[in-house]
Amino acid sequence: MAFTCYEATTLNNQGASFLMNNNYEEAILLFQSSASMTKALMEQPQHQDSNCSMNDNNAMRMKFIDLDFSDPSSTEDSFICKSAIIISYDNQVEEHSIPDASNASHHLLPMIAISAIYNLAIAHHLYGIRHLSTDFFLQALHYYEISYNMQLQQPTCSNPTHVLSVLNNVAMIHRSMNDPQQAKTFLERLYHIMSLLDQRGEKHSERRWEGFWSNILCLVVDPSSLAAAAAA
Repeated sequence: MAFTCYEATTLNNQGASFLMNNNYEEAILLFQSSASMTKALMEQPQHQDSNCSMNDNNAMRMKFIDLDFSDPSSTEDSFICKSAIIISYDNQVEEHSIPDASNASHHLLPMIAISAIYNLAIAHHLYGIRHLSTDFFLQALHYYEISYNMQLQQPTCSNPTHVLSVLNNVAMIHRSMNDPQQAKTFLERLYHIMSLLDQRGEKHSERRWEGFWSNILCLVVDPSSLAAAAAA
């Protein structure tokens, strides 16, 4: 069966809708299908560009959708970035875009993979919170790590929001698993990158930024450790 980038993208975006409605089980299945389909496409010779064709007037964009939803079964009191990543095919200005349609598969496939795996991590993370499941926390950590490493390996898909969100959420998982030292380590890395972005004057979401800061200030209680992290 021949898969297409459009089908993989659709599955990812559908999963984001289920995530927003607190249906983590269905979201996980859709994100897994999207990631598997993307992997199959990437294993094809030269990514078979015909399966990733698109209208030349459109650009491929990675967009973080702020999911301002609450899970009534959750007792989590810290900020977790629940913003799923969707891939849009329009010509509106979004957070991150790849306008080169002539080489679509080489850019779009890694983007879909990063999105689906990151979203898969969020779904496992939130499911773990709901059911206090260490197994799901560990799965979330696994998927966060994969998406983070893929981001570093794909400079064309580089997105600071993704990097910051991973560091924040991984720290919160370690906090939930009663490992404050590991949580502090990731929050110090988060603080370091936020400081660099501030110095460069880069734009960011105020809501996410405030959430990251609240976690840093609550868990990294020694001001000297923040100064050391920023200077590293």
